Amino acid sequence: MLKKLFLLTGLASPALALAQVNGLYGGECVSLDGLSAVKDVYFTPDSFEMVQTVFTDAGCQNPAYDFSVSGTYSFDPNTSAIDFHFEAMRMTAIDDRVATTFAEEHLCGLEDWRAHAALDVSGRDCAGQTIPQHNSVAYDILALSGEGIRFGKLEPEHDGSTPGKRTRTWDTAFYSAK
Repeated sequence: MLKKLFLLTGLASPALALAQVNGLYGGECVSLDGLSAVKDVYFTPDSFEMVQTVFTDAGCQNPAYDFSVSGTYSFDPNTSAIDFHFEAMRMTAIDDRVATTFAEEHLCGLEDWRAHAALDVSGRDCAGQTIPQHNSVAYDILALSGEGIRFGKLEPEHDGSTPGKRTRTWDTAFYSAK
């Protein structure tokens, strides 16, 4: 179950925007194997926060936990390149049952999970997925339209881990202006 929850999180996928646009953008409810997730992206001219809420049902009704990434970014409107500089990666169990499960499983190598208490998971292995380190950078692309934003699609050869591996094609996920 924990691995399924993390598949939905898309931790490696940054989500932000460009300097000319401030505000909140939100994605649609996405379902996978009976679970679901929604991602919201908020940014100011020089900082961002992405929060993805994972739900225990297929319809985004019963929240299990939040994963949040925040930091700064730089954007080149001529190339659509956006670089995300990660400063914090946190997880928050939303209810007591989820917190208890996370603690019993030592999720991310941590035992002190409590409902509504954010824990730093930077650089940790969480259910087989390595969370980026503090001060790491993700290299992405960003497209802006009148209705919202779109980011690059993560692929094995273009996973955003280095400037040479910057995403090249557009992901189908769209984040609408809220």
